[in-house]
Amino acid sequence: MKKIAFGFAAALAAVAWGAENFNDIACRVIPVPQKIGITSRAAQKLDADRVLRIASNLSEADVKKTTAALCVQYWGVAPEIVCTVGGEAVVEEGYRLDTTGEVFSIEVSSFAGLRYALSTMRQLSAPERGVEKGRGFVMPQVKIDDFPQLKFRAFHFMFANGQPLWKAERALRLAAYCKYNYFILEFWGNIKLDSHPEYAYPDAVSKADVKKLVALGKELGITLIPHFQIFGHAGCGSIAGGRHVLLDKHPEYATLFEPSGWTWCVSNPAARQYIEDCALELYEIFDRPPFFHVGGDEAYNAGSCSLCGTGEPYWKKVAAHFNYFRDLFAGKNCRILMWHDMLVRRDAPAWKGSTANGDADCDKLRAALDRDIIICYWEYRFADHAYRAPKDGVPDFPIFDFLRKDGFAVVNSGWMYDTTPALGEKAFKNGGFGIMQTTWGTLSNSMNYHTMFAKGSTSGWNPAARYEQLIDNKIFTVDILNRLVRDVNYDMKITDPALTSTL
Repeated sequence: MKKIAFGFAAALAAVAWGAENFNDIACRVIPVPQKIGITSRAAQKLDADRVLRIASNLSEADVKKTTAALCVQYWGVAPEIVCTVGGEAVVEEGYRLDTTGEVFSIEVSSFAGLRYALSTMRQLSAPERGVEKGRGFVMPQVKIDDFPQLKFRAFHFMFANGQPLWKAERALRLAAYCKYNYFILEFWGNIKLDSHPEYAYPDAVSKADVKKLVALGKELGITLIPHFQIFGHAGCGSIAGGRHVLLDKHPEYATLFEPSGWTWCVSNPAARQYIEDCALELYEIFDRPPFFHVGGDEAYNAGSCSLCGTGEPYWKKVAAHFNYFRDLFAGKNCRILMWHDMLVRRDAPAWKGSTANGDADCDKLRAALDRDIIICYWEYRFADHAYRAPKDGVPDFPIFDFLRKDGFAVVNSGWMYDTTPALGEKAFKNGGFGIMQTTWGTLSNSMNYHTMFAKGSTSGWNPAARYEQLIDNKIFTVDILNRLVRDVNYDMKITDPALTSTL
């Protein structure tokens, strides 16, 4: 008698037909689905004779148009598409997929769910077997019931000076493919703005190219969020590098910054106006998104100039600065996000081993901030400063609990290795607003970078799941993630991304 493994355990074991192991098939789906049952390794053809039945209450014309376009893009086929009424019981962004019968069925309640179902089908599909060259594909026989646990699932990409635009495009396509629904694009002097063209490096990209990227995101079902630093990192360069996007060529603008140039001078109204000009232009370029990231991390020399050291306390000036931009964007129905580290004291015993850069007045600063501001809590290592999880299990992440208790919505933000799934689980179990996977530009060609896509997406979609329980991590990276990169390269219609871009 056949046994269908269905339920969360199936996402970890994927066992059917007695003791046969289907982990190699189950691990193809990124992020790890909530429930997956694999009934047979015997594959079914995905060709023009296949019928796709899609149950939803969405516009039939739009469902057929979206599905047909993606089928041609993904598999080069035009199967028959049959629409029926249904999908009411499916969670928003969720989907139900069944490829065990003659008709492949999909049940959704949103277009996001439809795109995610087709992404899963593409991840599961394989080229036809037994030929030298072929354009056909086959599908394993699976049943999937899938949906995200967190509504805000963001992928952060630092678009630094010298980065080619195709890298941002490929990261965007990979993020959408891995079911992130937000893509945060941080500019470090790499976009030419009309309001202040001098605040860009000579080889910065144009507004038109960024607008194409935003439009591509809408097509892929992922919302782009601009990231523009309004406090630290003002020079659009690393601490070690010493470059400054503005002052290296325009020393007359030094009054806008603290003496080192690393941090904006929040006491100078001209600096606020300069920042506002840039931020509002980015807001329009990104087609008026619902969120805007204002940075706020690592402002190490904040308040060091003579102007900042006079008058009212400096923490009040900083709070007024962030609240000003909170109010500015709130008037546009847009919420700002900021990093957490300058809001918690670096010398507090409670945060030993955690990321904290605030001074003795940071408690006053934090208390004065509007609670509509969303705090992005970044923690890249565990309390023992190791990248790997400590032996005593998942840590408590006390700063997350502290910020939540203090009245803030919190987005947990991981980087490499085990903090990412642990932060996702913490957000899900303790009322987090969502997750953000950060990558940083120097890793954009590494194995770690590709692995972060999968772990980050799973941390927001299915926080309790772990890919390591499905398959060896090295095999997963080589066999699965490299294929996903090729998939999006095909979508970009490139064979050598160093030479060609669609933008």
